[in-house]
Amino acid sequence: MPLIPAGVWALALLGTLTHRRRVREAALLALTYTAAVLVAITEILSAIHAISPAGLSIAWTFALVATLLWARPRLSAGVQRMREAVAGACRPGDRTATALLATFALGTLAAALLYPPVNYDSLTAHMPRVFFWLQNGSVAHYPTPFGPQLFSGTTTAYTVLNLMGLAGGSDRLANLAGWLAYVFAVMTASLIAMRLGAGRRGQLVAALAAAATPMALLQASTTQTDMTTALWCLATAYGILCFVDAPPRSLREHIGWALPTGVALGLAGGAKASAYLVLAPFALWLAVTALRRLGVARTVALGSAVIAVALAVNLGGYVRNARVLDGDPIGSQAPGMAHILVTDRGPAALAATALKNASMLLGSPSEAANGVVSSAVRALVRAIGQDADGPSNAEEVSGPYRLDGRVTNHDVGPAPLTVTLVVLAVAIGGLTRRLDRRTTAYLACAAVALVLIAALVSWNLFINRILLPPLALMVPAIGVVYERAHPLRVARAALAIALALALAWGAFVLAFNSTNRLVPPTMLPSALEMRDLGWWNTRYDDLRFRVLAPEMEEPSRAVAEAITERGLTRVGIHDRVLHAPVYLLLHLLRDHEVGYVGGTVLPDRIDSSGLRPEAIVEIVSAEDYPAVLADGTPRGGLLLEPQHAGEYYVILLYQPHDGDRP
Repeated sequence: MPLIPAGVWALALLGTLTHRRRVREAALLALTYTAAVLVAITEILSAIHAISPAGLSIAWTFALVATLLWARPRLSAGVQRMREAVAGACRPGDRTATALLATFALGTLAAALLYPPVNYDSLTAHMPRVFFWLQNGSVAHYPTPFGPQLFSGTTTAYTVLNLMGLAGGSDRLANLAGWLAYVFAVMTASLIAMRLGAGRRGQLVAALAAAATPMALLQASTTQTDMTTALWCLATAYGILCFVDAPPRSLREHIGWALPTGVALGLAGGAKASAYLVLAPFALWLAVTALRRLGVARTVALGSAVIAVALAVNLGGYVRNARVLDGDPIGSQAPGMAHILVTDRGPAALAATALKNASMLLGSPSEAANGVVSSAVRALVRAIGQDADGPSNAEEVSGPYRLDGRVTNHDVGPAPLTVTLVVLAVAIGGLTRRLDRRTTAYLACAAVALVLIAALVSWNLFINRILLPPLALMVPAIGVVYERAHPLRVARAALAIALALALAWGAFVLAFNSTNRLVPPTMLPSALEMRDLGWWNTRYDDLRFRVLAPEMEEPSRAVAEAITERGLTRVGIHDRVLHAPVYLLLHLLRDHEVGYVGGTVLPDRIDSSGLRPEAIVEIVSAEDYPAVLADGTPRGGLLLEPQHAGEYYVILLYQPHDGDRP
């Protein structure tokens, strides 16, 4: 069953593959169609509370048959076109680049399949929401104490939901959401390079630079949202470039352009609301171009069509958010989300935040190098009258400003060599006048996008995740300049050396990924973040705990066993910690009816689940545990001795009086 969406995509690919359309273009268009089908299936089934393995299987089978009927008249031509493309795909001079791309693709695929979801955001927000959606048969908001489970972007989560549902509820394929986004983002980067004038070699260079970007490699084996956001930002930018090259003339061409571009825009914003900031400069470029070529009336009509399609993609989620958040559809001020954007938006404060955030891309394992960069940033921040260590425009948990050298951490993953490649390419292109007006405009949009994100998002140690989309948008320029710098041997050699170093850095990140590593860290002369643990010496189900939260394993298993032994079927979760990796426990209770009780967000606006738990699992921080014991909350009878999860948490299991919630 999990292969049915792949079948829908393959049929759509063959049905759209004409002699006027390249295979990569058809592949991206087919993915856009498949993603739109995925969103439609999810929302329709949710409306009738029919999200389940059976419901998803039936819906996707129907989509497969419908796509087959639509594509059938063009299948023969599509197959022939595909054969021709495959026959000329790998020229002798391209074999090394193709082999490198295949290595990165297969390496990230292995990391995605060999590990369960183990990164922190997945265990606290992304996977719990999918668990409850499947259990409830709906993506409607449910009682939870942790706002990001409800109000963070849905594009990636919907993909995970469908993969899990079609796999019978198993999360074995969940990480493929990130991997698919990675593969198609690399491909789309090469398409953008092509649209900007790069030949075959330049397109391969752009693809290699995108594939070796550390944060892209790290997120390719997770259920996080930033890789998906990067993909659909790239797809939207590609649609805009197509318009700049050749604006639609007929009504059919207008529809043929507006639909996929609008879907891509909607999927980008649905993945992460920051995508709208990233794409704002490109939207302005599009508007100016359209006004010059089409006039006001046609520009307004075309823009309205794109916006309407984008809103339609996210209509369900936006309506659900607006109902409970006083008309805030994207959840910018939702519980647990309001801290993301800066509060001080004066020019100097924004400039200081932008400097601090952008500099995080330059982190490295060298403390000396990090110190040089951070000292330079501190000096610049002081020069504009700001304090780099001040609390203004910084997340409280991040502490004083510093560069983070954890190069293989999926939350940090700096990209100094990718940034160096981009800067070097722009410098060479500008100094040698190898950048035409269109490429310059594109790069200006990407640069403004990065500055907007860096300035408007609060400084934090994990900012590189949010900077991934604008960085990915800059990468195609590397291939363009590499192609045009052919007569300049020194310049091209400099780009080649920088690219080789970036590829080596990327290979290291892939092999020693701190959560989904392929190679034991004992192969290194010094320790790397975590102990020698991975797929080579630990069972898949044990990895779920031991990669990130080994202290949770024994307490969680003890609680789940006690619940099962007593034949209890309805379990309440009272999570006082909010950011605890609760999915570890939910996975063990997947055969039970589970719901949150106590301390949920917006209880007067989000309907109660109606669950009357037979047992309550209470998760308390070890620091707060003594106060919790003394606060007088009735706990009925303890069903198990308090389970201490190392120095972090205490887990209580008790039976409430008369089945009441706390």
